[in-house]
Amino acid sequence: MADQPAPPSGTMTFLFTDIEGSTRLWEQHPDGMRTALERHDEIVRSVIESHGGYVFSTAGDSFAAAFARAGDAAAATVEAQMVLAGEVWPDGVSICVRMGLHSGVCQEREGDYFGPVVNRAARLMSAGHGGQVVVSSTTHELLAGQVDSDALVALGEVRLKDLAAPQQVWQLGDSDFGPLRSLDQRRHNLPVQRTELFGRAGDVAAVEDLVARQRAVTLTGGGGAGKTRLSLAVAAELVDGFADGVFFVDLSSLLDGSSIPDMAAKAAGLPLDGYGGSGQTVAEFAAELLGRRDLLLVLDNCEHLVDDAADFVDAVLGAGEMAKVLATSREALDIDGEHTYRVPRLQVDPTQPSGGPAVELFVVRALAAGGEVDASDPAIRRICDGLDGVPLAIELAAVQSTVMSPTELEQHLGERFELLVGGRRGRRGRQTLQAVLDWSWDLLTATEQDLLVQLSVFSGGWTLAASTEVCEVDGSVPVLMRSLVSKSLIEPIAGSDTTRFGMLESVRLFAQTRLAERQGTATYRDRHLDWLLSWVLARPVDDYLCSGSWCSEYVGDLDNVRAGIRWALEHGRVDDAADLTTAGLVAWWSGMGVVGEFEDLVERCVALGATASAKLLLTRAFVALVAGLHAQIEPRLNDTIDAAGAQGDLQSLAAAQSLRGFVTAVIAPDDALALCDEAHSHAERSGARQIQALALCWGSPSYLARDDPTEAIGRCENALALDLELRSVAQEHIFACLGFSYAAAGRYSEAQEAFGSAHRAGVLAPTSWEVSQAGQAFVAALKGDIGVVRALLAEALHVSSSNVSGVADIAIAISCLLVQNDEREAAAELVAAIHRQPLSYAPIYEQYRRLRSTLEVPEPPKQRLAPQELHDLAERLLDSSGL
Repeated sequence: MADQPAPPSGTMTFLFTDIEGSTRLWEQHPDGMRTALERHDEIVRSVIESHGGYVFSTAGDSFAAAFARAGDAAAATVEAQMVLAGEVWPDGVSICVRMGLHSGVCQEREGDYFGPVVNRAARLMSAGHGGQVVVSSTTHELLAGQVDSDALVALGEVRLKDLAAPQQVWQLGDSDFGPLRSLDQRRHNLPVQRTELFGRAGDVAAVEDLVARQRAVTLTGGGGAGKTRLSLAVAAELVDGFADGVFFVDLSSLLDGSSIPDMAAKAAGLPLDGYGGSGQTVAEFAAELLGRRDLLLVLDNCEHLVDDAADFVDAVLGAGEMAKVLATSREALDIDGEHTYRVPRLQVDPTQPSGGPAVELFVVRALAAGGEVDASDPAIRRICDGLDGVPLAIELAAVQSTVMSPTELEQHLGERFELLVGGRRGRRGRQTLQAVLDWSWDLLTATEQDLLVQLSVFSGGWTLAASTEVCEVDGSVPVLMRSLVSKSLIEPIAGSDTTRFGMLESVRLFAQTRLAERQGTATYRDRHLDWLLSWVLARPVDDYLCSGSWCSEYVGDLDNVRAGIRWALEHGRVDDAADLTTAGLVAWWSGMGVVGEFEDLVERCVALGATASAKLLLTRAFVALVAGLHAQIEPRLNDTIDAAGAQGDLQSLAAAQSLRGFVTAVIAPDDALALCDEAHSHAERSGARQIQALALCWGSPSYLARDDPTEAIGRCENALALDLELRSVAQEHIFACLGFSYAAAGRYSEAQEAFGSAHRAGVLAPTSWEVSQAGQAFVAALKGDIGVVRALLAEALHVSSSNVSGVADIAIAISCLLVQNDEREAAAELVAAIHRQPLSYAPIYEQYRRLRSTLEVPEPPKQRLAPQELHDLAERLLDSSGL
């Protein structure tokens, strides 16, 4: 077998193959098919590669390959069909393979191909019969002079199920086959589509299945979601299943729903000229004509005539048992027996070489318009995400690539209603994002419009309770919310214990504009801010450091908090901004990657004259710790302690002293213990159990520095006895300290269990990962388990792109391993590269300090290494060691 060649580029010829009737063969002869498929794969791959073809995809019994030359592709198909025809297959199994060839230029990334050329080759293949090779006119032209002209037989113009215009196709070889499986062989009126459908294969299959099982299916979704295009793709796939045909009825231009029956009947070739008025209405007569036939009726754009459309569909289904209806609408028809399918947005998938269907759509439309783009450009992914994966918006944005780069386009997405124009003229005039949303807006009642604009003040979603607090409308907010969901203007957000709702960014910007036109922005922004304040300031006293449940809730509304803080800062409510900022003391900084933003908001509160409360000063101290502003930690803690004493704020005083104990433990363990004990006393008096627990566990490293792990274990166990809420910040630290204490006592299995509990108790990643896995690495190092340490080192780099402390902590564990193996020189090299500041915990720092002393390593470097650099150094030293 020839070696797999490199992926070709430029003008290529694509070959797609598929075994005809494989499903039936698997059902009837599973054992024989297993043997036959293995031989089939061997033959097809071998022949393709021997002719210079590059196999880029296999699925089931199908192959997809690219060839640099059309002649090589043709030769491969001829040889493959010959070998397959001469093969002796297991009893009952006859392998007949259909093949399709199409040529052109398409996008390639990491050995994979995507775009219309690839899709066209697949369609050609699916139209053929077993043993047949179907060739496009493009490939036919390229084969001129490379194969005998008599070997190519013209099959005439054929319209494939991709809904493109009819094109001339050819057959390679002179064998006789039946007519191609094409739209030409069935009754239908499906319109020609000038563009390919992207990312909907799963949706097409799902809707096909629904139509097979249900008589009425409605595709729902917002404007521009691709409902019409999906319905047409489904209809094209189903033309073989309806003896009397598949018929598309576009209702978008109708102003009067009474015309629906006549339009539907005419589309199906059943004009109502013969209606004689025999006691039936025209609508009843039309419904009877259609309902008694084996046909599929596709009713497109029902939303503005939803009641009339529902009545008509109900009548058609009631007139007979054969007809089926596939409708598209921004809301369901709400009739008996209807099944709805919400058309999802197109996804960006960074794991796919093509970037996923949203990026594929952007790239192909941009190239077709004459733009120059690359699917690997991260700006394109951000554009598609910013446009919520809405196909119409992506297509309109792609057209702009002729005049601006993706980076420039991304910078102008805030002006999307002015930018995303042009494009094509649709059924309701020019298809623009503004026009699509205007259409949806006009279909709302006045009260629904009121609620939609008020909901636009939320960012990142909201709960039903929050919307009831912020919005004020003439009617029931829950009832109106359900109506807006049914009309595809807001949507439930999956993945939350409490039901949350959101709206596409384009809808939100549109609604915000309408709110501003009504001069209601200030009113509802203030109501939104008041709701945030009443919520975050009402949490229990013992939740001062954010327990697991409250922290998760806070993080869920992080975008709302951000928006509220900024509104307060910009409109003179500085103390309110400070209250919101300090309420997120832990949730903001615990591993969320927003420390810089948080620091900026805190400093703006201070600069604009927010009251210097102990809570605000404590927050500044936490920011200094997490942001690595080490020179500012002590003075900020001093300011906090002074203010807390003057204001009688025992909670802030206790928190500041325990935090000072935490950071002091690495340089002055005895001083740290005194601070933690004093913090515990203040926390006990104020009833803040989480701070009590932290004061106890953060004092335990002082005993480890004295080589007294028994006392350290006792403090941690006393902290656990406070019975804190499951999954809290304090619990995470208690288990971490307990793990280090057990490890120091040689109780390794208990240490591992404690570090696992620390991870499970962690409220936010990656901080809980760093502490837990660093501890696991230390235990593994003490036990000499090099495999575990290696695995944790590799994993550390993938938790966060800026995970400095995670890698540094494990590097210390590796240094311990090297010392144990008497490889002091390698250990010294690694320790010398570690900057002390990113180390996450006092016991780790203590080990770092002892290693520096033992190995006589000079002062740490002034510049810390990047995570990748430190990882690579540690890995290199491990590989070159005798471990």
